[in-house]
Amino acid sequence: MTSSLCTPALRAFAACAALLVVSAAGAQSLSTLAPDCRTPGAAPEIPDGAKATEDDLVGAQKRLKAYLADGDEYLSCLQSAEASLGDTITPEQRAIVLGAYNAHVDVMQALGESFNTAVRAFKAR
Repeated sequence: MTSSLCTPALRAFAACAALLVVSAAGAQSLSTLAPDCRTPGAAPEIPDGAKATEDDLVGAQKRLKAYLADGDEYLSCLQSAEASLGDTITPEQRAIVLGAYNAHVDVMQALGESFNTAVRAFKAR
């Protein structure tokens, strides 16, 4: 059962917080392990579907698609960085890369859920 407190926006916030914790804990190490991997930047804002116009949602969808495409590039970069370490990767290094990867997947999924919720609210009006 899902709590009413666990809204898509809250899940997105929690995922972003997890990403920040992982980044803070291993920022120097991650930048050393994957120096070419850049996070996509700020997540796009998802409008309230109960109040948004169709143009608002279309614009948000375009920004979300671009953010997700950049996110996919970031995830691929992390995979390549991990693979480049080969058998020399330590458990700590693997945890840092995997933590960053998983945290960003969580952010991307939460944003997708938030957008879908907004679309459903828009269509329900």
